[in-house]
Formats: sequence, C-alpha cells, structure tokens
Amino acid sequence: SRTLYGADQLPIDVVISPEVEVANGIARRLRTPGAFDTMPLADGKVQLIGIHCDNKACVFIGRQLRDVPGILPDPHMIVVAVIRDGEAFVPKPDDRIQMGDDVYVVTEPSRVDRVMTAFGHEERVARRVVIIGGGNVGLNLANMLAREAPYVRVKIIENLRERAEFISRDLGEKAVVLHGDALDTDVLDEANIGSAETVVAVTNDDETNIFSSVLAKRMGCKRAITLVNKSSYEPIMPSLGIDAVVSPNAITISTILRHVRHRSVTALYTLREEFGEVIEAQAQEGSKLTSGPLGTIGLPDGFLIGAVVRGNEVEIPKGETHVRPGDSIIAMVTYKALRKAEAVLAGDKSDRS
Repeated sequence: SRTLYGADQLPIDVVISPEVEVANGIARRLRTPGAFDTMPLADGKVQLIGIHCDNKACVFIGRQLRDVPGILPDPHMIVVAVIRDGEAFVPKPDDRIQMGDDVYVVTEPSRVDRVMTAFGHEERVARRVVIIGGGNVGLNLANMLAREAPYVRVKIIENLRERAEFISRDLGEKAVVLHGDALDTDVLDEANIGSAETVVAVTNDDETNIFSSVLAKRMGCKRAITLVNKSSYEPIMPSLGIDAVVSPNAITISTILRHVRHRSVTALYTLREEFGEVIEAQAQEGSKLTSGPLGTIGLPDGFLIGAVVRGNEVEIPKGETHVRPGDSIIAMVTYKALRKAEAVLAGDKSDRS
C-alpha cells in the first residue's frame, strides 16, 4: 500500500524519545561523580551541576555567597539555586550555604573538578556499574556506556527471562546480563554489587528502584542513581542514602520546552517541576538586559544570570558586567518570575520591578 508521506517527508520537526533522554541524563551524572544532576549548556561551553552540601570538607558551609571570591580565588562559578528542607529558592549575595543544602552551580567544564573539590566531593568516575532494569532506558544506557566509556564494566539485572535473553543477544560482550529479582540479595550478590561503584535503578516501578538502590548501598555499593516518577518521593531520597534521583517527567519536559519557549530562548532545563528553569537565551538588541551593567538595571527577583557567553568566551557575571546584543546568557528563572524575565529578554523596558 502507498503511504501519505515518505520517511524523509514527514511533517515533523522534532522527534523526542523519553527513554533516550533519560538515559542521556543518567550518563551525564555518571561522568560527574559527586553531582546529583548535571547539564551542558551553550554548546558545551557552560556546565550546570547539582551538588549535595553534605560534607564537612565543603569550604562554603556557613559562609555568605558574597564571600565566595575570598574563599576560592577566581572561583569562576555562581550558585544559581539552593534547595533547603525541600524548598527551593534563588539565593541572594547575603544568603549562606548550610550543611544539608542541595545547590545548583553554573561553571565552565574545565572548572568542574575544582568546584566539586571545593564542595567536598572528590569521587572518582565509576568503572563498575550495575544497571537494575533491562527496559529501554537500561538498554540505551548500556549501549551509551559501551560507546562512550568502554572502560566501564556493566552488569544488568532483568527480572523477565525473555527480556533478559533479548538484551543479552543485543548487547553481546558489551555487558553481563543476569536474570533475577533485584530485591533478592542473592541476585545482588551474584552481580557483585558490593564491589560496584554505582548502581543505576531504572525499572518501570518506583518502589523497586528505591528499595533495590537502598539494598545495594547497604551491601557496599558506593553510589545509587535512581529513577523515580512520583515527585512526592523526591524529598525522602537523601534520607534513604540515594545519591541522585532521575525524574523522567522533568527531563522530558525540559526537552520539549526547548522547542516551544519564547524565540530568544534556545535551550532550558527544568530543575524542579514546581520551582523553575535554567534557561539559555540570546540577548536581544534594545532589550532591558543590554541597557547597562547588570548591577544597575534592576533584574526581577527570581531571575539570576549565571554566565554570559560571547563567542568562545565565558564570563561568570559580576555587577559591572554589561551584556551585549547577541551574547548568550545562562540564567535561573523561577516560574513566578518567568513572565518578567521574558519581558526583559524581549526588550520590554516598561517593567522595572
């Protein structure tokens, strides 16, 4: 039978695969051990990283953000969001980092290791990874690791025999596939979970992911990355010892919104569904953003610029930084401030609040 459109003529601009997007998100977290979230922006010139402040070695604990340059000379980083006791906010210069905070930091990729060390994290990249769940996310992740990090030894635990046999054939020598229940300690022992640096739980059941991650950590695994669909579970994850939570909804929404937001916004990333987004936007001619030094133009509360990109140069902004038309900015925007931020980006100078 004849089809209406050929494969190369379908009237579709963008095809998004949630499973691939989630696998990409997990792979990014594996590249930056110690970070619970990470995202490249500005074509890889800028890095957004989420960091747990749970280590006494963190040099910023108890210090005001305005003091960061004195603590870490040439810090080349800015804290754009803080999550404290389940509540997120965009910090001001007189805010202090507290033990137990989760922070989102904007920096350059070449500075990531230095920033992580300053926050007390010196974990090494995992070379032994156990993936729990051989669905599309687990299979995509295993293939990504085989392609991008062939030094990583991967084991997969899959509960369904037919699926385990399928992914074993598909992956070949790229991974060892075990058939069994990840909530069975004998199966985890067979996977040698105690010697693994990271367990990644990505079944289609939140409870299985959470409890298998907890079991793996108790059996000696150093780090757990856990896929959780229910946002109501997220606040309790740190108390269970889970190091990084992956939200398929947040990752997929971020990908979709890159294609539908205001024309000056070229990419964005949802931090928390109810809080806000990190955006990448181009400064427009005649906009309020380009009207003077950042410290003088009166940006709205909830709108914090973390980096200015001009060609191949990246500047972590100060009050005297002047954004020029055509520059790209990386900024944290809360949903409450989103309309005002879009007006600033679009050149509406009428809003000075």
